Amino acid sequence: MERRALETNGESRGLRARMYTRIVLWRRKPSSSRSTPLATRDIDREDDARDLDDEMDRGDEHVAPAQRAKAAVAPRDVARRLDGGEVEIVIEARLEVVDERGRVVASRAADGFPPPSLPASRPLDVAGALAAGRALRVGGFVAIDFETATGSRSSACAVGVAAVWDGQVADAKRWLIRPPGNEYDGFNIAVHGITPAMTMGSPTMGEVWPDVLAFIRDRPLVAHYAAFDMSVLRRSLMVCGSEWPDLPYFCTRALARRAWPGMVSYRLVDLADACGITFDHHEPGSDAATAAELAIACCGRADERVLADASRALGVACGRLSSDGWTPSGVVRRRLSDLSPTVERVPHDSPFIDKTVVFTGTLTCGLTRAEAAQIVVNAGGRASSSISKKVDYLILGMQDARKVTDGRHSGKMLKAVELQQAGAPIELLSEDDFLRMLPD
Repeated sequence: MERRALETNGESRGLRARMYTRIVLWRRKPSSSRSTPLATRDIDREDDARDLDDEMDRGDEHVAPAQRAKAAVAPRDVARRLDGGEVEIVIEARLEVVDERGRVVASRAADGFPPPSLPASRPLDVAGALAAGRALRVGGFVAIDFETATGSRSSACAVGVAAVWDGQVADAKRWLIRPPGNEYDGFNIAVHGITPAMTMGSPTMGEVWPDVLAFIRDRPLVAHYAAFDMSVLRRSLMVCGSEWPDLPYFCTRALARRAWPGMVSYRLVDLADACGITFDHHEPGSDAATAAELAIACCGRADERVLADASRALGVACGRLSSDGWTPSGVVRRRLSDLSPTVERVPHDSPFIDKTVVFTGTLTCGLTRAEAAQIVVNAGGRASSSISKKVDYLILGMQDARKVTDGRHSGKMLKAVELQQAGAPIELLSEDDFLRMLPD
């Protein structure tokens, strides 16, 4: 109620309120109970927080080198400092008032709006899913993991594989690889512990790959964050003049995000801990075996014995590597127009029957756009992601000042007004009006 009053009062002054979550990294002082802020990240929308992850899921070539380096190094550095007790993470909810130019004119902690729950408080039985996958006797695939000598994806220095049969990791192997020029970066050595002396006499990728491929045979691959491992495979084979194999592959990170939504972290170590698995992180054979266990758990979560069937059930597209190209593995983005009712009967008195609805901005009631669109479809309507003269209702959520066209109105709002003036019967509804119109 307090937030609604603030928005109403601010409207007359050209101001608006926004609700967001701030994640603060604090540096601990050994001699004091007090801490000092070290870094912050504001998350206005769940989609914003996943932008970089989704972009990298679609293929590493689409991400700038600086972004890749930041994404790769920062989580490991934070994890190390957390484990050592050097820093701690504080999650707080805040409410800000911003003017028409997006400038913050007031900011305070949002009392009464609790921060997001940590994984321990969520009913996410990852270990139970692993047991279910074992009971299903999941199998018929191979997990793979690469380590690199430098920041280049063509510098594979080790590879591990693990085969799964009857719900168990049945076999695992590891090969050391001499990278081009046997050159290493100190950071990479610190991560995995492999040194130039260890690979001086090792075979090259071109010499190792036939043995690895003989182990894989025609079975599909899985990897945790497959965008990285498949990129290493492609580029390392290109450098040594070997052809790419024809293999389907799946990403256990993408599968886990769909199987257990809402977790704070989907790192290999955190998911393994949720499964009750201990392993030697960054040892490629151990990493591959752990990714294989996570794939078993994802199959158990989907109640499917075959990995491809589990991937479809969880809404994750299968990636494919071939001799002339590749298709990345990742979450299947369903179009709102493809949604179908999930209820047996549409209420006869629903005002949305045969109506087309579009959403703009962030819904403050807690629904995602996809969830709200499904409600519309269940009420006999249609959902769309774009404005046209066929749209009946535009639902107005909270607008982000960084994304609006004129500092106040979204592009969809301006387009709807243009169509209204041209005679289209588009009605603009507030979020509250939309919720009140929904049938019981």
